[in-house]
Amino acid sequence: MPNPNISAHRPAKSALNRGRLQKAARRVLRALDGQATTRDVVEWGYCRKVARGERIAKSNYRLVRKALERVADRVGRGGGRGRPLLWRLRNSEEK
Repeated sequence: MPNPNISAHRPAKSALNRGRLQKAARRVLRALDGQATTRDVVEWGYCRKVARGERIAKSNYRLVRKALERVADRVGRGGGRGRPLLWRLRNSEEK
């Protein structure tokens, strides 16, 4: 029989800020000297799709932007086609 008080022992948001795409975003931003585009993070977050030559869906970009909003700040827009968003790692995350 399950323990009725199990929810009292479990943290409310145990995986907060530890998602797969959030981790990928932090890695990219650290690897690229603190600033990266959305595309850079998408390529790291969905590296298997990129390696197989599959198309990256719009929903994948949406999920990456959502993860980036949690761990980074928008710095501006890049130049060129599509004008990608530029992101910078938040100061509180740079440890």
